[in-house]
This record gives sequence, C-alpha cells and structure tokens, in this order.
Amino acid sequence: MRRRSLLLTGIAWGIARTALAAPVPVLHRDFVLVIDPGHGGSNHGCSSGLLQVEEKHLTLRIAQAVEALVHAKVPGVRVVLTRTRDEGVPLSERIAAANEAQADLFVSVHVNASPKSDQSGYETFVLDLESSKREVARTARRDHARGGSALNAEGDAALMIRELALRANFNKATRVAHAIQQSMKRQFPSRQDRGVRQGAFDVLRGLEMPGVLTEVGFLDHAGEGPWLVQPETLQVIAESICDGVLAFYKEHVHLG
Repeated sequence: MRRRSLLLTGIAWGIARTALAAPVPVLHRDFVLVIDPGHGGSNHGCSSGLLQVEEKHLTLRIAQAVEALVHAKVPGVRVVLTRTRDEGVPLSERIAAANEAQADLFVSVHVNASPKSDQSGYETFVLDLESSKREVARTARRDHARGGSALNAEGDAALMIRELALRANFNKATRVAHAIQQSMKRQFPSRQDRGVRQGAFDVLRGLEMPGVLTEVGFLDHAGEGPWLVQPETLQVIAESICDGVLAFYKEHVHLG
C-alpha cells in the first residue's frame, strides 16, 4: 500500500512539475480546428414550420462561414469539417475524425428550439466534468474486469492521468465558451445571453481535446427565428465563433 501511494504521489508531482514548466513559445505542428455542423441527412434537427428552414442547413452555413473566416485571419490553421454537405454522419464518426486529426479544438454548431417556442438567446455548453470523470472511472473498472484484475497502482495512475487530462480540457473548453459568449454579447447587445453551461452531450464525449457546443439562437421563436435565418445574421454569428477560436489559438501559440 505504501509503495502504491508513493507511486501515485510521484506521478502527480511529476505532472504538476510539468504543468509549471516554462511555456513553449512556438507550435511544433499546425493548429487543427474541427468544426462540427450539427445534424445532417435524415437528422434534420429543429425547424420552423412557417419559415420552412431546418437546423441542419443553418449549422452547415455557419460552419462554412467560420472556416472561411479562420482561414482569412490565420492562414496556418488547418480546419476540418465533420460534414461538408447535407449528409448523416454518426456522432461516433465525428468524434473519431476529430481524434484522428489530433485536433486542438472542437466546436459543434447548433440552433435551438424550446417546447413552447417562447425562449430566445444564445448559450455555449462544455461537457459536464463530474459525469465525465465518473464515466472514465467506470470504463477503467470495466477494462480491468475484462482482464480479470482489479485496479492496481499502475491502473490508478493511468486513471489519475486521464482525469487530469479531462480537467485540463474542461478548463480550456470553458475559456473558449466564455470567449464565444462574450463576442456574441458584443455583437448582439440586445439579445439574451444564456451563459456558459455544462451538459452531457454525446458529441462532446470521447474527445481528446477541448470541445464546446454552441447554440446560436432559437429557430422556433416568433421574433428570433426570422432574424436568425438572415444571411447577414449567420455571418455575424460566424464571426463571434471565430473570435472564440482565435482567442484560444493565441493562447495556444503563447503557451504551447
């Protein structure tokens, strides 16, 4: 038991020492941004019957506008879209694509709706940290159970490292979410800022990088819906998302 405790303490100390090391001022590879236009194909998302507009089309337009803005402002950034046309892409494939691309940031774009069509505003979500930690722990226990053994010191250490990575990505994602919200507030001072929130979104589970899901407005709201579908509105929303990405990019460049 003492040896196990010393091992965990040593690993934690080593991670903390690494975290306190001097920042690296340059990127050793391209910054990779994955933009996920929500829904697609037979998964239409929310809609507004009067406007005959579906969420899946708006999210793709916004994602493509963000891609163009990011390329224009930071040519060295590599942008990957999880879909480039109206097609159904399973969530597992979206997550796998981001991980395989070794993305630095994942942004999922959505449009909202409410049960009574009476809500409006914009909000950005990060993955709920505590439920994510519980899921990681359950996965680790299952993996060891399949191997016929309980968690040992090495397993505990690996679990600790995974939880620390979760915490680091959560903190980074939260900063991106706040940056998006702040830019939205500057662009749309009269709209309702619904804030940064935590949620158990499947499209954010399993990501190996910070990820956010932004709900840019309510398509079914009588006042916000018609305004939301205007091309100029979508462009300004894309600019707000781009601002959040660039804030994180600049931090990433400086802190490496």
